[in-house]
Amino acid sequence: MSEKTKKAPGIKTSTILGWLDKSEDATFILVAVFLLLAAIVMLGHSVAGIRHLSTSSIYLFVHDLLFVMIILEIFGTVVAYLKDRRISIRPFLFIGIIFAIRKILMVGAKLSAGPTDGHGGEAGEAAQAVASAVTQPWHNDIFFREMIEMSVGAVIVLLLVVAYYILAKVRTANNVDEECIGCLGRRSIK
Repeated sequence: MSEKTKKAPGIKTSTILGWLDKSEDATFILVAVFLLLAAIVMLGHSVAGIRHLSTSSIYLFVHDLLFVMIILEIFGTVVAYLKDRRISIRPFLFIGIIFAIRKILMVGAKLSAGPTDGHGGEAGEAAQAVASAVTQPWHNDIFFREMIEMSVGAVIVLLLVVAYYILAKVRTANNVDEECIGCLGRRSIK
């Protein structure tokens, strides 16, 4: 084959890859902007949701704040990806811990909500289940379902904290400063 038949006519592959790389960056920047806006809106919503101080309103406020923290962790991960072109596992472990704690808090809020006038929904049912579990300890499905849910959440938190600890120990044991243990992706050349 001659030299002319080996070359494909049209746009160079490097030009297309460069354009795709810039498109990816633009998309990640848009995602980061929308995540930041979502965190700000959710923070405003959670502050506006406190109309009176009660146990349930404080639980919901903390629940919303933890959700804002999850959004901000994802935002930070996107920004870190844009800088280094790598994603660390650590933020996802942290997000999992926060998510499980949110779930435990919500189950706790449902169980601690006082009995209602019959229209309390799931929270009222859970509170009544707690009250009746004292008199009928092995006959209340709602109470035990909630207890199992809290226990599973606690085990998840424990496992994620252990994974986070192991990841930190691997990094310090290997005296790694620049390497990102638990990172996925390629290092940025920029």
